[in-house]
Amino acid sequence: MNYSIEKEGSGVIIRFVGNITMADIIEAKVKYHGSEIFDTSKYSIWDFTDCEASQIKPGETDLPLAYHLGASRSLEKHRLALVAKDRLISIVSKKFASELLKIGTTWEVRVFNDFEDALAWGKE
Repeated sequence: MNYSIEKEGSGVIIRFVGNITMADIIEAKVKYHGSEIFDTSKYSIWDFTDCEASQIKPGETDLPLAYHLGASRSLEKHRLALVAKDRLISIVSKKFASELLKIGTTWEVRVFNDFEDALAWGKE
């Protein structure tokens, strides 16, 4: 398992480490969205700053998009922050955020390159 899920105040931090694949991200989504902490979280920060994701391609985001869109139907108000410093992960994150907004999520979604900025936004 290349990720951890930690409760942080009124939110959750999903942190990825090492070499990850889209399967790792989907596994984390399923685990988090199916947990009790999801139902009460006001924000989630998906932190990709300490991982390498060369195996992930921008076209692989359809299934994660569907998971997030479904989750936004059961938890309508939520802030989703994606934190990426790596160029490839940043590109995929921005495409994912744009697509999620385009297909009608009820969530606020932003991409950050700094974890502390994402955390401050989540806690606003």
